[in-house]
Amino acid sequence: QGLWGELWTLREVVAPAVGFGAAARAWRGPLGADQDIQLPGAALEIKTSTAHAFERVLIASERQLDVASDIVLALIALSLDARPSHGETLPEMVQSIRARAAAAGCQQLIDERLLLFGYKLEDADSYADLGYMVRSRLQFRIQYDFPRIIPADLRGGVGEVRYSFAIAACARFEMSGEELGELLRVGGL
Repeated sequence: QGLWGELWTLREVVAPAVGFGAAARAWRGPLGADQDIQLPGAALEIKTSTAHAFERVLIASERQLDVASDIVLALIALSLDARPSHGETLPEMVQSIRARAAAAGCQQLIDERLLLFGYKLEDADSYADLGYMVRSRLQFRIQYDFPRIIPADLRGGVGEVRYSFAIAACARFEMSGEELGELLRVGGL
């Protein structure tokens, strides 16, 4: 579901803002980057859940919601409806992304990142039964007072911090899809 969510965001949110080629190059999650999407002036972390109510977001490290002061950081939370023979399967999503990548001249890059993520094209049948649809989507601008833990908060010797925060505590940081698109457009320059 995480790969599906990252690819959906790449196709539906990032590519419309900056173009598919730039979006593909910005997809850094498979490379182990702190954020899934890294543009020159903006970064985007993507979280997905199939829980009916997406109440908490799990953060994998103290660096995941931390960037340089000149980078705009946002988080997108996708609640997915996952059902057999319903919605778009992961192989269908991959096929769609690869077709767009071929048209943009970056299919090899996408194929390499898919492999790094652990997705092998020859295993597509293993993922063909379960389809996904976006149930809800929230996006938040990460600012200095957003509920998060960053390296500057930690005492010496502390690291590899995993934590979660309640989505309800983030309402004042929520932004519209249009606002997110504008942040990505400006950050992609």
